[in-house]
Amino acid sequence: MSVPQSSRVSGDGVFDLTRTAVVVADRAGVTQGWTEGAERLLGYRVSEAVGRPLADLFIGVDPGSAPERE
Repeated sequence: MSVPQSSRVSGDGVFDLTRTAVVVADRAGVTQGWTEGAERLLGYRVSEAVGRPLADLFIGVDPGSAPERE
């Protein structure tokens, strides 16, 4: 699945300069934006996270564990 570059929360470029994890969701709780910091912290690539409900990404996740990679 190809994810538009705009999904990598950037706006004015501030998020591009930080290592902070930023996750943006709409009112329905569906992920709309995901920074590289979120990728590092949570283990999901932007293509895996954007478009999914936040509950799929956070609820029931053991803190400190990231999805396993091949």
